[in-house]
Amino acid sequence: MYNLGNRLRLLKDYLARRPVVSGLPFHLTIESTNHCNLQCPMCNRHRDPMPHGNMPMGRFKRIIDQTAGRLEFLWPYGEGEPLLNDEIYEMISYAKQKGIAVELSTNATLLSDGRIEKLLASGLDRLVIGFDGATKETYEKCRPGADFAGVRARIQRLLELKKASKFPLQVILQMVLLKENEDEVGRFRSLWRIPGVDGIRLKEDQLKYDNLRASIYRRETSRRRLPCFLLWRGPLFVRHDGTVIPCCRFPGKRVLGDLERFSFQEFWNSGPMQDLRRAHATGALNGWPMCMDCTVPHPTLAFVISSFLAGPLLISRLLPLVERAHLFWGITAFQNSYGSGPQSR
Repeated sequence: MYNLGNRLRLLKDYLARRPVVSGLPFHLTIESTNHCNLQCPMCNRHRDPMPHGNMPMGRFKRIIDQTAGRLEFLWPYGEGEPLLNDEIYEMISYAKQKGIAVELSTNATLLSDGRIEKLLASGLDRLVIGFDGATKETYEKCRPGADFAGVRARIQRLLELKKASKFPLQVILQMVLLKENEDEVGRFRSLWRIPGVDGIRLKEDQLKYDNLRASIYRRETSRRRLPCFLLWRGPLFVRHDGTVIPCCRFPGKRVLGDLERFSFQEFWNSGPMQDLRRAHATGALNGWPMCMDCTVPHPTLAFVISSFLAGPLLISRLLPLVERAHLFWGITAFQNSYGSGPQSR
C-alpha cells in the first residue's frame, strides 16, 4: 500500500514546520513485548524502568484499525524479543490483511521449526536477525545467554525452510558495531554470504556517546539542524501498555500520551505532540534534553524529502547501503551524528 496523498500532506506540514499535522504517520512501531531472554549490553532496555509485559491482541488491533489506510509499514517489536509473545504471528497477519508491510527483528534464539513455519505463514515481509559477531567468543560476549553454534544452526534452518516454501521473505543479518567486534566485519560478511540471506547490515551502536565510529561524525556545526522528521511521518513508539513516546531512545521514557485513553487520531495532534513539534521547528529544545543529545545521525533535507516519498520496503532495502556509505566511505546523507547539547562537546 502506498498513500501518496497522505505522504504529501505530511511533507507539506513538515516543510512548513506546522505543529498540527493533516495526515497520519505511515510508519509505526508497536511494541509486542518488552520481555527478553538475553541481556545484550547495547540494548536500550537496561535504561528502561518500565514493568515488563505483552501487548494484548485487542489493543494491537484497535491501533491498526485506527491507522489503517494511511499506515504503510509496521515494526511490531520494541525493547524485547517479539517471539516471546505467542500472538506475534496473528499480529503480523492482521497488519498484512490491512495492506501494511511488516518487518520483524529477532535474536533468533527461539527459532524452532514451528515458529519458523508460523512466521512464513504470517506473510512477514522482512526479518532482521541480530548476530553481533563472527566468532563464538565475540558473539557470546555481545549476546550474553546465547549460544553461537546453536543460534547459527537455527538461522540456517530458517533459510532452508524459506527456500523450501518459496516464500519471498527477506532475511537480513545485522551486526551492531561495537569495540568487541570491530575487527570481525569482514568475517561477518563471509559468514553470512550464503543462499537465503538477502542483505547484511552493519549498524552503529547509537545508544552510546562513546560509540565506535563517533569520531567520524562528531563535529561542531553552525547550522541549526532540521526538525526531527519522525514527529511528522513516524514511526512513533507505542509501548506494550498503550503509552506512546516519540522514539525508543527517550531516556526515562517521557510519555506523551496513552492510547487507552485517547484514539490515535486524538493523540497525533495532542498538546504534547504539538509542543514537541514546535520545539523542533524553532530549535528551542532546552526542555527536551533527550532530543538535544540525540545520537542518531541527523539527515540532510534531501534525505528527509526522499523518506517522505519513497516506498517503505525500498527505504528498508536502501538504509543499510546509506549507513555503510556513511560509516566507511565518507559519503553522507546526514548533517552530523550528534546534537548540540553538552554530550556532543
